[in-house]
Amino acid sequence: MGYRVYLGSTQQSIMSSAVFPTKTWTRVTVMHTAARLATILLDGVAQRVTATGGASLSADKLSGTVLLPTGVRRKNNYIGKSNWKNDKLFKGKMKVGDYRASL
Repeated sequence: MGYRVYLGSTQQSIMSSAVFPTKTWTRVTVMHTAARLATILLDGVAQRVTATGGASLSADKLSGTVLLPTGVRRKNNYIGKSNWKNDKLFKGKMKVGDYRASL
């Protein structure tokens, strides 16, 4: 699983090799702070990550410094569907939240 931010033609990401368990509820969270620090959590546990596109890693490799996304007005905002017609739809269940402060 991963988290990728595009800023024009530049992209930075953090990726985890963690595998989603099957047939069980799993909470996946990405925290991205104003200081550009991004962390992927699986059921509340920070996952070890690798970085691409010039993103740098923290010493413990549990987070990376990633570009902050800019405010963009989009015509289509999909969850579980891609903007590219050849991509498959998400199959499964999800609950989505958008939190503006740390939980």
